[in-house]
Amino acid sequence: GHLMEPFTKLDEIRILETLLHSLMSLDELRAQSVISKYFTAAKHADVSHLHTQWLEQSFTKRHLGFGSTCAKIFEIPKYGTKGGLVRSFFGEEIAFFFRWLAFYTQMLGYLGICGVLAFFVQEFQPDYNRAIKIGFTTAMVIWATAFNQLFRNRMAQAQQEWGMKEFELTTLSFDRFDYKPELEGTWQQLAQRMTSLLLCILFCLGFIGLVSMIEKKQLQEFENEGEKGSFFMKHGSLIVVWSIKVMSVVWGYVAPMLNAMQNHRTHARWDDGLTLLLVWVKIFVTLWNFAYLAFVKSWTSPRCSDTWESVADLIWGSDEFDDIRSNATLLDEVLRELKNPLFSYEIDTPDGHHKVCVRGCFPSTPEECNPRAETNCQVQLRQELIMFFFVHVVYTLAFLVFPMIKVKIDMLTELKRARTLQENGKIEKTQYSWLQYQAKCPAYEYLSWGGSRVEDFLECAIGYALLTCFGVMYPLLAFFGFLGNLIEYRLLAYRMTHVTCRPMPHGASGIGTWQLVFETISSIAIVVNVMLIAFAMYPMRSFALEEKLLLCIVLEHVLLGIRYLIDLAIPDTPLDVRRIDDFNAHFRRTMVKYPALVVPPAERYEQEFAEVDLGLLPGEGLSASSMDQENWESDGLTSDRSETFEDGSPCCSLASPL
Repeated sequence: GHLMEPFTKLDEIRILETLLHSLMSLDELRAQSVISKYFTAAKHADVSHLHTQWLEQSFTKRHLGFGSTCAKIFEIPKYGTKGGLVRSFFGEEIAFFFRWLAFYTQMLGYLGICGVLAFFVQEFQPDYNRAIKIGFTTAMVIWATAFNQLFRNRMAQAQQEWGMKEFELTTLSFDRFDYKPELEGTWQQLAQRMTSLLLCILFCLGFIGLVSMIEKKQLQEFENEGEKGSFFMKHGSLIVVWSIKVMSVVWGYVAPMLNAMQNHRTHARWDDGLTLLLVWVKIFVTLWNFAYLAFVKSWTSPRCSDTWESVADLIWGSDEFDDIRSNATLLDEVLRELKNPLFSYEIDTPDGHHKVCVRGCFPSTPEECNPRAETNCQVQLRQELIMFFFVHVVYTLAFLVFPMIKVKIDMLTELKRARTLQENGKIEKTQYSWLQYQAKCPAYEYLSWGGSRVEDFLECAIGYALLTCFGVMYPLLAFFGFLGNLIEYRLLAYRMTHVTCRPMPHGASGIGTWQLVFETISSIAIVVNVMLIAFAMYPMRSFALEEKLLLCIVLEHVLLGIRYLIDLAIPDTPLDVRRIDDFNAHFRRTMVKYPALVVPPAERYEQEFAEVDLGLLPGEGLSASSMDQENWESDGLTSDRSETFEDGSPCCSLASPL
């Protein structure tokens, strides 16, 4: 018994949950308004201990009080808490999330240092701009691969330490109250799932149409003289950023309805289905505008006019181009560079007119009109990238802070109502209990102010995709992401401790589907970064299309090769975990005693055949006769020949010839 894990409070809660679910469906009772909510009650002493160990900085606790909690924000989170505190209170599912977030924040710090160095080298040594971008892209791929593999490695250690290996395969799962077993394997269920996937595609196409409409309005206002200061030209980038956030929120409400159409049996399958519906659509909505600016706009938004000078005036505006026009030598040089096929082309219209057109991406200023110049698309991409990243961080932090304020207001409102009733003599004086406070806290479930595992991971996945795919356009973004994650980790920890109603402590063998999500994002990031190098950066963007495609293939295989080598260098399962697994397997094979096989009476023989006489004659047995003995000796054989080891001990004897 001393070799086994001790029985914990988590085990008691899980047994009680199993017993309750065997008698009734708690979710069905809540859906029918029989009960308002159910939750795992927490002792105030346990919450206080969790707050002290997880949210307070010991060095400043004596002097700052609550300020020690604020000071903890600037402390890099550790991988795991002392004594497994989060796991013992919330269970393995939530503990794995916070371990992932802590490790992600730590690793983001290293990338942030690289980003700061790359940014300052670009600012003070512009000649190294191309080399810095290629180097930062390579560093990004190495970082993303190492991060995912190292977390896999650590996750395997936690699985073994907590006894969670293959937990989902061995634990009892409960059917959802809305599960319909009669639909399994039917055409109706297949049609519902195909419909949900089709609606995902239509939603993405609708978002593409919305962004195209905003871009078209900007182009129209740009071409109409006198409208340079109009609404879409002034606020176009901000409109796009908020369109991304609004469409993401809308999809957050649509996805659960589509997920319900897929008829998932268990809560784990429901969460996995919701994850896949949410993450890929939201990431597409987030990344599409940036991908459009980097790869598509140059081919879809041309500006055309009759002469090169007029088209230059159109794209740069009269204010910027007047200084160039007054200098004939400079004007000729600028127009000559503008005629580069990378930026422009000439066409003959069906009515016989000759037009000169500038592509959607052109040098951002006439003073820097050359093949090396930064284009307007790159400037707009960087501006919208920075704007969206900060809006995303502020949006995430705001939705973490608001529930804290809401719970406090709800509690004060109820206390005020109780005091009014006391003053009127309708109720006796009572004290607001700790259990009442917990009942006011929002639940830990999707679309709740208490947050959920899906939503918490989703916000991290969007930031991760943005950083790995387009972080090379503004390397300093990695450092800002690191600072944002420091604040987000502590706010999430505070929300889980004091705001969110304590959830059921579910077990898990890792972060599940989310590991696949982050690894897939890393693979997509390789393709996006390679395309940025080939199609958006000098000098590769000046190459012919065939050369660009060949360069993409070569660079992609090089980066995939680097990723493969890192995967080999960092195994999924650490050597110590593998040794312990081998020992446990050996222990199960050799030390576990099985009871003796009980033979049913119907299968037993009437006689005992253990001492059957196998001799040739009755009573002879297997011993040799004297005549046989003489015949064997004449042939050089003996009936009692024996063999011995080197030390003289017998090893075998021959009682009869072969």
